[in-house]
Amino acid sequence: MYCHMSMSCTIHDDLGHQIWPYETTMQLKLYSSLEGIQGTASFAQKAGVCIRVIDKKTCQYRP
Repeated sequence: MYCHMSMSCTIHDDLGHQIWPYETTMQLKLYSSLEGIQGTASFAQKAGVCIRVIDKKTCQYRP
């Protein structure tokens, strides 16, 4: 199953609420303080998320 981190995904709701017990915008999850980024990294690791980076110029995945 594919679920983008920026989408509302119910599969990992409990984990998400543990890491972000309050409403948190995607902006804060991805572009905030070190603590905010660490929370996002922790979520990705615990959820088993594979992170892929897309090159903005070519819209292609980068290795």
